[in-house]
Amino acid sequence: MRKWGFNGSLGCVFCSCSLETSDHLFAECLLYRNMIQKLFGRSEVFTSLNSELGWMQQVFGSQNVKSQVGRAMWHSLITVVWRERCNRVYLGNCKDCDVMCKVVREEIIGLFGRNIYESFFDT
Repeated sequence: MRKWGFNGSLGCVFCSCSLETSDHLFAECLLYRNMIQKLFGRSEVFTSLNSELGWMQQVFGSQNVKSQVGRAMWHSLITVVWRERCNRVYLGNCKDCDVMCKVVREEIIGLFGRNIYESFFDT
């Protein structure tokens, strides 16, 4: 962040437990992990964005509808987390984890429809 000219706090705006890095925001941060658990039902903890990407490729790497929904949901999650991070840093606005998850769900329902979204969770 310093390389980009950011002069504010370098701590994570969500948990204040670590320096804000891409690995922290999108793998280690408690808020992100809570969102992953709520959206994907996954409890594994990854320590880097690359390991997270590897998991996504392994689980959602095919071209079937479930994989397409999973990839879109993950992309939406990343976007929502980054947008919320910027809102907190620059505007002082804060949404909680449940509201952020709702935004992700609504985006996916808007893209695929409610029936396909709900079928994502069928085993």
